Amino acid sequence: MKVALVWPYGNDPTYSIPLGLAYLVTNCKTPGVEFEIFDGTIRHAPSSSDDFKNFLLAYHPDVVGVSCWSKTYRETRDIIAVVKALLPECVTVLGGIHPTAYTVKTLEDSGTDYILAGEAEFSFKDFLSGIRDPEELSHIPGLVYRKDATVVTNPLFYVEDLDTIALPDYDAIQLETYLKKGYSYFAGRKRNAPIWMTRGCPYSCKFCTAHQINGKKIRRHSVDYGIEWITMLYDKYSVRQINIIDDNFTFDADYTRSFCEALIRKNLKGLTMNTANGIRAQRTDLETLKLMKRAGWKLAVVAPESGSRRMLSLMKKGLDPDMWPDKIREIRKAGLSPVGLFLLGYPGETIEDVQKTKALIKRCNFDHLVVQYFQPMPGTPIYEELVKNGEIEDTLLPGITSGRRVYITKGLEHFNFPRFALRVYLHTFFRHPVRIIQMILSYNPMLIINRLVILGYDALIGLKKK
Repeated sequence: MKVALVWPYGNDPTYSIPLGLAYLVTNCKTPGVEFEIFDGTIRHAPSSSDDFKNFLLAYHPDVVGVSCWSKTYRETRDIIAVVKALLPECVTVLGGIHPTAYTVKTLEDSGTDYILAGEAEFSFKDFLSGIRDPEELSHIPGLVYRKDATVVTNPLFYVEDLDTIALPDYDAIQLETYLKKGYSYFAGRKRNAPIWMTRGCPYSCKFCTAHQINGKKIRRHSVDYGIEWITMLYDKYSVRQINIIDDNFTFDADYTRSFCEALIRKNLKGLTMNTANGIRAQRTDLETLKLMKRAGWKLAVVAPESGSRRMLSLMKKGLDPDMWPDKIREIRKAGLSPVGLFLLGYPGETIEDVQKTKALIKRCNFDHLVVQYFQPMPGTPIYEELVKNGEIEDTLLPGITSGRRVYITKGLEHFNFPRFALRVYLHTFFRHPVRIIQMILSYNPMLIINRLVILGYDALIGLKKK
């Protein structure tokens, strides 16, 4: 059996890497089954390209699996159409965040034969065996498929012992090529790679699908497993920054401290660490933050999201905005540089709420900021709520790739989002010019300057429209 795994064109190679496909290659090895990855992003090859079509015709896979986010769903749908046109007998299956969060709609709309939702390190192997015997399909966790005139949705299964999962194959996903193309997830110019130490999220933020993808219970790799993983990347690939992409790495302070202490003992010279997706700051204390600093962390990325208590309640974020000034001082005391993530334009937000966010930013005195605009993500509770209220169509997809806002909440129709972002960025810059100049120089100066120019242009255009 020949299996083609596809990472669609349209992802940002400086920001994301197909780690999920790397897991499949190592954990689904079976005699008589071979894998080939087609990465449309690094090959700059959309489904309409001759490159992709020639790959299909030359490799002639029996199964094509596509991993997609909402931002690449349109391209994924086109990929399925091309596969069906060129290889009508080929079996197609979708996985990833979008199909997991929006299973039935995706099955109906995409033209795929199957969806494999949730964590697929082991279920994909079962699927490859099961398609030879349709009676086995009902036993495959997370499989969504058509049977007669109905859609069957098998329950998800979460691996309890994460250490039974083999390390992902970074060669299979061409880590070296990604680094040459500028992959740098909060890593500056260092050679860096992502790892995933904990899974699951007990929180219920309405704009997020984390607990739908990996369940509410937090599961962890052992500290020894993590140190082995980091050492492999350090020795084999000369990686000098590890990006822990978890949402809840610091949920259990004892686990975080044990991990840091083991990393300090390992003493990998020149290695830095980062948790760029953010940490739950209320689950940290000064001792933990100091250990993170000693273990190689430079930044502490936190996500206040909003300075408005009302908005945090609407988001079900479960945070007290008044905690942040003291927490930011604690982060600084530990020797870490605080980075704040904020979300603007959430449904129901008003100018007054935005001003409270601006006031919180000024009170906290962050070293760096990331201001994001709300995008309704299919499958999230707020997406379903907006559909139910008739505010959006259930076919709406986020404009993350283009940067276009596909949804603006009532009351902020004339609010100049780029102007707000530019102002708070400049405010942060003039409070910490040396730190920010150092950051710009350590990353890609031209890329950062280009994005700031675009932001300034958008702000001016918005002012003219007003």
